[in-house]
Amino acid sequence: MSLIRQIRLLLLATLLLAFLGAVVLTIQSARDTLQTQLRLKNSDNATSLALVLGEKKGDAELMELVMSSQFDTGFYRSIRFIGADGKPVYAREGAATPATAPMWFTRLLPIDSVPGVAQVSDGWRALGSVEVVSQTAFAHDDLWRASLGSAAALGVLGLVMALVSRSVVRRISVPLDRTVEQARALVDGEFITVPEPRVPELQRLTRAMNTMVGRLKTIFEAQAAQVEALRQQATTDPVTGVANRKHFMAQLAAARQSDYAHPDAGLLLLRLLDLGEVNRRLGRVNTDRMIVAVSQALQGYAERVEGCHVGRLNGSDFALYLPAGGQTLETAHAIADAMRSVLPVFGPQAAVALGAVEILAEHTMPQFLSAADGALARAEARGAFAPSRAKARGASTCWTRWRRAVPSWCASRCSMAATSRSTSSARCACSSRPMAASRRPRAGCRWRCAAA
Repeated sequence: MSLIRQIRLLLLATLLLAFLGAVVLTIQSARDTLQTQLRLKNSDNATSLALVLGEKKGDAELMELVMSSQFDTGFYRSIRFIGADGKPVYAREGAATPATAPMWFTRLLPIDSVPGVAQVSDGWRALGSVEVVSQTAFAHDDLWRASLGSAAALGVLGLVMALVSRSVVRRISVPLDRTVEQARALVDGEFITVPEPRVPELQRLTRAMNTMVGRLKTIFEAQAAQVEALRQQATTDPVTGVANRKHFMAQLAAARQSDYAHPDAGLLLLRLLDLGEVNRRLGRVNTDRMIVAVSQALQGYAERVEGCHVGRLNGSDFALYLPAGGQTLETAHAIADAMRSVLPVFGPQAAVALGAVEILAEHTMPQFLSAADGALARAEARGAFAPSRAKARGASTCWTRWRRAVPSWCASRCSMAATSRSTSSARCACSSRPMAASRRPRAGCRWRCAAA
């Protein structure tokens, strides 16, 4: 059972006990008061009746008439007159008047009517004594009405106290709930602070939690900064901020293996010509500025195209991966034009060479990287700012597919026919030219057996 529920049950039990105790004490006090009033009433009525009887000079008929009229006009249960010799002279009794209060109430809280006794005398001559007992029904009725009123008033007061207690419990539960939410947020990696309540005990708890959250946030932020710095150090080039060779190769492999990647793509290699000589003439600081300018120009293309990656492969070489094919040579010319406008500010010796290659779906990384290196070598031989494009040579995929698809006997006949008869025995479905036995068809075509 939760602490808040225990507090609520404790307050409810306290209110119920206070309500029941107040009702019982109120009813008991009212009962004692009514019983005292009834006793005094009996005594007063007996004294008054004794004075009237004393004036009758011991006339029995007149005294009986007075007592009968007194009994008929009042709420009496009995009136008795006892002579001086102790013998009853007159007695009048009536049935108990039914009360409007419930029977269980009258039995639970009985009210005793104490008889009122007074001496009757004629001067110095004692005539006897009179005893008066009043009815108790009206006392029970008054007690019942007083009990109902007291219960209603105490019930309203208890309801008000219950609302006040609920407000007090809420003042306790809200800060505790906030502390719980703060702890859950801390588990989820969120660092939040909550306002401090006015309750001193809860205020200390909340302050301690806020202090702990602040310290943990500082520690985690410092650790996150360290991790980010290590990640940057491991994946980016310290001079330009672009991906280093290892990270760029990982990006390139992931892009080619992705199910959502375009089957055709492009790769550009850019080389700063005579970087050692440029560094000797310009100095390290200006050379680094030139390298940063080149990387920023390449990053401008990468930021405009989703899936485009830029990397620095070594001191003088950069790479740009294009996620779609058919635009490689156009992009190379655009970058060359951009380099023509950026590099002259660093001197006439600042120049670049660009090699480009179109990547097809069947090309492997070693194939198109080798082709890109060849294109870069040809561009470097042509001179500065003259892009060169190459086509990567794929593996003999078509030959392998043909050997797997065509039955072995057909392959044997095609091979025999190609070597012994003529070169027209085997033809490629995508080409009408005859093939020599030692020549394999280009990648991507479908074979058909044409052996006679």
